[in-house]
Amino acid sequence: MAADRIGPGGADRPHRVIVALGSNLGDRQSFLRLAVSEIGVVTAACQMFETQPVHRSGGACENG
Repeated sequence: MAADRIGPGGADRPHRVIVALGSNLGDRQSFLRLAVSEIGVVTAACQMFETQPVHRSGGACENG
């Protein structure tokens, strides 16, 4: 990482971020658990929600 991109706290300062993940193929729960495990330190996570596909005109799905 270039020095001009490091924030005022430096590279060693922890950051609080919120990440939203989604999966719509195969074993979705396993894929989401794997993604969370790859992030590193996770201090909190919400439950998983399953939603119905949202259809667009033409029959394609936004989330399905």
